[in-house]
Amino acid sequence: MMKLLCISASNNLRQGIEETSSSMICKRIVKDVKKKLPFSDCSIIELKNYSPSPCINCVECLENRH
Repeated sequence: MMKLLCISASNNLRQGIEETSSSMICKRIVKDVKKKLPFSDCSIIELKNYSPSPCINCVECLENRH
């Protein structure tokens, strides 16, 4: 089985538009892949939903396996 991860990195939301161009492109890619490979496992991650912060070397990620 093929796995696909599409990352939408845009946070440029325009008024009245719920999706970014990046998320629309990801959805189109997933749709096209599913059409050709119906049993593929496809996911989209929207980075606008996350608040990345710099590593402070606390090693908590190792303890929590994140």
